Amino acid sequence: MSFQLVVGVLLTSCTASDVCSAGECIPMQNPSMLQAQRKLSQHAYQGLLSWRDAWDADPHMFENCSKVFIDVGSNAGTHIRKLYEPEKYPEAKYSSVLDAAFGPVWFRGQMSSKTGICAFGFEANPRWQSRYHEIETAYAKKGWRAKWFAPMAVSNETGEATFWLNDDGANADWGASLVNRGTESSVTVPEVDFANFIETLSKQALPGYKLMKMDIEGAEFAVLSHLLERGLLCEGSLDKMTIEWHLRILKSEASRHAAEEIIKQVKSTRKCGPKKDTDVLELDDESYRDDGVPL
Repeated sequence: MSFQLVVGVLLTSCTASDVCSAGECIPMQNPSMLQAQRKLSQHAYQGLLSWRDAWDADPHMFENCSKVFIDVGSNAGTHIRKLYEPEKYPEAKYSSVLDAAFGPVWFRGQMSSKTGICAFGFEANPRWQSRYHEIETAYAKKGWRAKWFAPMAVSNETGEATFWLNDDGANADWGASLVNRGTESSVTVPEVDFANFIETLSKQALPGYKLMKMDIEGAEFAVLSHLLERGLLCEGSLDKMTIEWHLRILKSEASRHAAEEIIKQVKSTRKCGPKKDTDVLELDDESYRDDGVPL
């Protein structure tokens, strides 16, 4: 499954070395990226871009990225905000993981052109499109590279998927999933072969460190099985992965048994031959889930 990206860029009278985002001129680190931004602007709120379409429009998307955070199941986008603005989330359990992967707060606060830090988020829930655009715009002004693909579902294939929504009041996003848990509301979202994204990223980005957080409400078993088949749960493709497993939502004994086998293979330290295996950490950080922290 995959997520797509809503880009709302409106060009005005910026200089040749600026790009206008949400009506404001933002100095660009690399003026050669202006043409790509103009291509993206043509899609302003008219539709969605898959990660591949976004990359075709902006061939610099992975350029100079040596420290990459991939947030799969991004929800409100809070984990990427914890990466760039950790001081606003002092109680976050995920902070220690981000500190170890990307360095201290003072380092991460510098422009991505200096740190090499890039973040990519995937989310199937269409609720968060405008919020992602707000964060992207604010971060571009700081020189921080963050890009979301939403609504898109990560999968082991490319196509369309039914995404089930949870209409349960204040907790409406809890349990929104590709797995129907008895809810009546659903939307059709694009899905993308996630292995293709990881493979392209590993080839196009600079050598360095790649951390992935995955929380996709049961879809992880199909996605990770495909990553295993493609040999992508290894150093160079992914150095570390944090995950919340969702065995509890599988209904049949056969599906639970198959999922347990996938978990065993993912955790194996003998799947990558001479290369180091992806380090797997079970971690679910729901702190600041609904965010609410001002940009």
